[in-house]
Amino acid sequence: MKKYWIERGGYAKASAKQQIARVDFNKVERIAIIRYAALGDLILVRAFIVEAKRLFPNAKIVLSLLSHYKIGMPDDLVDDIHVVETAREKKLSLLKTRKDIQGLGQFDFVFDLSCTARSRAFLMFAQCRFKVGFPYSVIEQRVFHDFCVLRSDLSTELNCCIDQLRVFGHKPLATPNFALEVNEVPRLGAKQAKIGWFVGASTVKKQFDRATCLSSIKLVNQRYPDAEIIFYEGVGKEEKADFLSSEGIKNLRVVEAGSLESLRKELVNLDVLVSPDTGVRNLAITTHTPTLGIFMCTPVHRYWPQINGLHQVVYQLDGEHPSAELIVDGLIDHLQELAK
Repeated sequence: MKKYWIERGGYAKASAKQQIARVDFNKVERIAIIRYAALGDLILVRAFIVEAKRLFPNAKIVLSLLSHYKIGMPDDLVDDIHVVETAREKKLSLLKTRKDIQGLGQFDFVFDLSCTARSRAFLMFAQCRFKVGFPYSVIEQRVFHDFCVLRSDLSTELNCCIDQLRVFGHKPLATPNFALEVNEVPRLGAKQAKIGWFVGASTVKKQFDRATCLSSIKLVNQRYPDAEIIFYEGVGKEEKADFLSSEGIKNLRVVEAGSLESLRKELVNLDVLVSPDTGVRNLAITTHTPTLGIFMCTPVHRYWPQINGLHQVVYQLDGEHPSAELIVDGLIDHLQELAK
């Protein structure tokens, strides 16, 4: 019985290919998912977990994550959370790491959605029948994994993650299910749209330049004075709305930084969110809120999901920051397309 659906676009140990043919996915008891990532990438794993439950309907799921990256963890979708301590004074020795991971017990499958030094330690010590991942290194493929899929910067990271299930013949949903409340705002165009704005990002290079953001908002104000401008503040000083306060912007509402849940409830009522590549944008994506991504240095296609035309991006071919005119033109075009 065929259970491995790759010819040359991946890697599989010969022994693992033979063993997987005898596995009844309905009888798989325990799987582990490794996702050592911050909010943006951590929250997107929800769709992978939903698909894993479809492939292994009776399996208990353990999610392994890092102690300093727990915001947005999908604890509502899994049976147990395993936390890797990352505080310098509490880091585990190799021996204690081994004891910690082996103490989790036996797994049928471990899916490595991180491919980092810490996730390799998990793979090395885990008691597991099949280890699946998508490392770039050929050596890592053969040393740490039983099955590997290849990933590309021209395919979204979420899609590459779900490839780890497709390799076993799984048919994922056409529209990713993140198991969260969905944005159902009628798409009526730009004239009276509720447009959210966020400028922060994990690094300076990824941030939406505040001067460009201000110019973009002013342009929208001029072209569509009835459109509502909602600026979401972050926790960082550079993410505050002080640069907008004296500009006389019409229909401006500033939302102070709050809980993830309060932000999610805000996002599901937007027509579109304008944001750089950041966790706030990914939170919008999980609620199927339309987004306009502002990209500079990040590989665009890795973080541009093609989901029912909901998400569009703006970037320059030379990787420089897009101009306000380019951003607003892209925003208006996107809103008009959504209204069709």
